[in-house]
Amino acid sequence: MRLLSITVENFGPLNGKHTIDLSGVHAATVSGPNEAGKSYFFIDAPLFVLFGKARKRPEGLINDLHDECTVKVTIVHLNESYTVQRGIKRGKTQTLKLWHGEKNISERLLGNTQKKLDDILGFSYNLLLSTAIAPQDEINKLSVMGATDREEIINEMLGNEHWEAKKKKVGDILNEYKDVPRLISEKETELVVLNQDLEEHNTQINGIKDKKLLPGRASLAFLEKGIKRLEKDREAWEANSKIANQFSILEAEVKFLKTRVDSLPIDDGIQARITALEVSIAENDQLTKDAKEYGKPFELEFNRVASKILEINHLISLEPGTVVLQDVPCVGMVIHDQCKLLHNSVINKQKIDNFLKDYIDEDLPTLLKIEENKREEVLQQIKEIEDTLRVVEHENIEYANQIENLRRKLDEIQNGQEIINKYQYKKAELCSILPGKAVTFDIDGYKELGNKIHRVRNDLQIAELQLVKLETEKEHLEKNRKVTEIMLKGLQETESNIAGYRTLYTAYNEIPTMLFEEAMPLIEQYTNEILQKISPERTIQLRSFKENKNGNVQKALDIVSQQATGTRDFDDLSGSAKFRQSLALRIALARYNRERHNTEIDFFVVDEGFGSLDNSNVSLMKSMLKDIASHFDLFLMISHIEDLKDVFDTQIVINGPGKEERVVMI
Repeated sequence: MRLLSITVENFGPLNGKHTIDLSGVHAATVSGPNEAGKSYFFIDAPLFVLFGKARKRPEGLINDLHDECTVKVTIVHLNESYTVQRGIKRGKTQTLKLWHGEKNISERLLGNTQKKLDDILGFSYNLLLSTAIAPQDEINKLSVMGATDREEIINEMLGNEHWEAKKKKVGDILNEYKDVPRLISEKETELVVLNQDLEEHNTQINGIKDKKLLPGRASLAFLEKGIKRLEKDREAWEANSKIANQFSILEAEVKFLKTRVDSLPIDDGIQARITALEVSIAENDQLTKDAKEYGKPFELEFNRVASKILEINHLISLEPGTVVLQDVPCVGMVIHDQCKLLHNSVINKQKIDNFLKDYIDEDLPTLLKIEENKREEVLQQIKEIEDTLRVVEHENIEYANQIENLRRKLDEIQNGQEIINKYQYKKAELCSILPGKAVTFDIDGYKELGNKIHRVRNDLQIAELQLVKLETEKEHLEKNRKVTEIMLKGLQETESNIAGYRTLYTAYNEIPTMLFEEAMPLIEQYTNEILQKISPERTIQLRSFKENKNGNVQKALDIVSQQATGTRDFDDLSGSAKFRQSLALRIALARYNRERHNTEIDFFVVDEGFGSLDNSNVSLMKSMLKDIASHFDLFLMISHIEDLKDVFDTQIVINGPGKEERVVMI
């Protein structure tokens, strides 16, 4: 992987948006005042945008004047161009976008996009931080971490997890196959049992065929011939019985018809009686019509009198309200015209006077009595008319019932001839089917023979079902035997392959150790080549195995510092010696990783740490940095030391706040 450009916005001390184009840069010195943002730009920004974390917690990377920040980098990795952009808001989750060239390949979920990015990179945060990026406060991290942690870093760099995965897969196969010998023995036993079951089923099938089916079918054929002969006798017997039954039925029917013929009614002027009754009904209908016409004036008079009685009752109810007019002293005054009580009384008095003007010497109670008497007279007339109508209606109902009965007799007389004809026909038919000589039939013998056939058929059906069951079981056993034979053959073939899997397991178990052993001398050589230039009196030795407290030898990556006076622990070295040894080891790992493996990290960033060097060591460091930079496509050195600023032709200056341009490339 190689950085092509970095863009930060409101990131750390870098307020606003700033971009640096590194596509044409091979090696450069990064300088600027303290807290200007050098480490944020070239250490934290790549770590944050690629992995979502850096030296500080994510929200700590946001500029104090803002609530969110964004980092965008363009990289070339395995000859492919990618752009990654990550942002974060205070109190919110991160956002991540990913482009392959110009194509957006981001996923909807942050975790899925991160996984896709991790798969593209092929290395972890720890590997990048232990090899290609050396922060100011973590330059010694690789040297001071435990041997096991260093081993994990080297294993990731060597791709040993690939071999571990293969070893696990083969181990799973061997674990799966551990029961193969036992399974072979079980399948062989199953085959013996299946063959015994098949032999027993064949014996039972042949026994059913020979002892039940063949004799049973012969017996059934003989019995069926006998019952066919008896069935002819039964048919003749049933035909004779049928004729006898038919004769009995006809004989009873003829007797019934004779009774009906004898009971037929006699026509004694029925039609004339019906006509007379119909004339009476017509006369009553006319009488009803005339009575209703006669009653209409009485109904009108009743309605008029009832209406007048209602009106008189209403006026009588108004009279008490007019009494006040007899004693009132304000007649002719203004108050008389404006008084609502007097006004209503006057109107009611006028209504009463207008009603009585057509009557002489009668008052309202007298008129009410006269009208009520009239109403009683009219009601009496209406009642007499209604009584007459009810009598006439009752007579008509009686006449209609008599007509219906007479017509029913006429129908019986008219249908009587049909009954007489049917009687004569059935009597002739009865004479034609007189039963002949009685036919005998042994019905008990016939039933017994039928029962024997039924029992033989049931026995045959049971035998056939047993045969089907045994043949189905036999077919199932044969299939099981075939499957068992195939499985046994597969297990036997698997058994022959287990030796090969064991060999693979041993190889996959030893390959990581071999790669580890192969890498250690080269990493040690690269580290000492660098130390020879910046610390000639010192070398290191990398030990891939060491003795633990129990006296056992275990795999580890142990670093031993050596000089003319002997070996020394890292903690006992001076600050300058620690820095030079740690820097040499990191550069050696980065170089080995770049030259030997697919995981290409083709850049190196070292941050500060040069302040512990004296003038002579600074001179050695300048020479070494120029030489080491040639092994990387991009080499960046962050430093405050004036003597180191001219190590490389390109200089990147990160200015503090207040400057017109915060990021300047010289």
